[in-house]
Amino acid sequence: MSQPFHPTIIRNGKTYKAKTWSIRYPDAKGIRQQENGFTTRDEAAIRLRDAKREVNEERAGIRTPRIIQNEKPLSEHLDDFQKSLEDREISPAQVMLVTGRLRRAFDTMGILLLSDLNGNRFQTYLASLRKKGRSQQTCKHIVRHAKQFANFLLEDERIETDPFRKVRPIKVSERCHQRRALTSEECTKLLKAARKCSPLYGLSGPDQEVLFLVALNTGFRATELSHMEVANLQLADEYPHISLSASQTKNRDEARIPLRDPGVVQFLKAWIAGKPRSAKLWPGNWAKSRGGGKMIKPALEAAEIPYEVDGRKADFHALRYTFITNLIKAGETPAYVQRLARHSDINLTYRVYSDLGLEDLYHGMLRSRQTPHSQTGESQENSLQEQGDKSPDDQPDDSNSSESVAQNVAHFSDSEGLSSSSDVTGGDKDDEDSRPQKDKHSTPQSQKATGDNSSCRSMSQQKQKRRGGDSPPGWFQT
Repeated sequence: MSQPFHPTIIRNGKTYKAKTWSIRYPDAKGIRQQENGFTTRDEAAIRLRDAKREVNEERAGIRTPRIIQNEKPLSEHLDDFQKSLEDREISPAQVMLVTGRLRRAFDTMGILLLSDLNGNRFQTYLASLRKKGRSQQTCKHIVRHAKQFANFLLEDERIETDPFRKVRPIKVSERCHQRRALTSEECTKLLKAARKCSPLYGLSGPDQEVLFLVALNTGFRATELSHMEVANLQLADEYPHISLSASQTKNRDEARIPLRDPGVVQFLKAWIAGKPRSAKLWPGNWAKSRGGGKMIKPALEAAEIPYEVDGRKADFHALRYTFITNLIKAGETPAYVQRLARHSDINLTYRVYSDLGLEDLYHGMLRSRQTPHSQTGESQENSLQEQGDKSPDDQPDDSNSSESVAQNVAHFSDSEGLSSSSDVTGGDKDDEDSRPQKDKHSTPQSQKATGDNSSCRSMSQQKQKRRGGDSPPGWFQT
């Protein structure tokens, strides 16, 4: 092995000797390694001696790769973990959130090496966070981040066992920030008031109105809306919809949300007329600055809509709550609701994003009592007797059964919709003939664009009326 030396530096075509010392040595695999930056020759010589001993121990099997990994500072492992998250195309904001929480946690616990990771110490840290007022949801996220970091270490063979294997996920029984879904009347008032609001974050009142309108009709998040361009609005398509690429969505999956109301489609066509396809619809950093909530508050005040009711708030994300809640109110199937909500877990859709009041539950019970399964024995007997009294000519024709089924799963076609004028808050009901009808010969490609398949279909209004439900308002068409 060579002795400590001053490395040569070439700068601007000239050769210099560095003031610091460096060492070179072959590792256990025979690959030459070089370490730089030693301030004195003695410091470099000591490190060279230690490196020689480590190489000999590794060749003899005394010093295993896990021992080598444990000698690295924990901060280096966190840097590698951060790099792995970035390589998976996770959003930079999410990467910084995850690694930032872990760095603060390990610094607070005084963990410097992998061998210091301990589940009991981590549980004590979580308890201290709860005493400081941190929410159960935040602590649950921190537990998930820690387990994610441990899985990275295990897969890379940096540790033998998961130090957090006994740390149980935290059950969230309380939410510090509860949201509420807006009513149909509140949505109409909100859009009218937003049109007259003062500009914020470079967005005029009409721009804010359309922003709220699209959020109510699609359930897109603030960050996703901020990425949206004119090209994302597929309004001239056979099935008008708004599409986002994987790089524009939170879950990094392509999203397509259909727009079923012709009034909304015509209004958006007029709003984007003359704009370049690459132009941002709502440019600026308003989403990163949480500007959505700051924009909706003045509109709520102007519309005389309370921001908070029974501890539940109507912030910008509440528009997404409204979109999902109204899908559930309309009686859509869970698969259809989950697909439009773009959730990986249906429990999140129904436990967190559904805001059903007592009135909704009451009408839901009425609808359930009107189903054949809730008939009494006497009513069932009468029904069977009536069917027996019918002549064979009165019996339903099995050959038309497929047609009747198709009618029962047809989309809403005569709900209240937006007019093509500048008033986008509702108007007279459109004729049923003016609604786009489902194409019996639709292709799988068109079904993919609209979510129109066997598991994701709306019920017809005829079926909805039999169940006692109402059609969704015009601003909510999907």
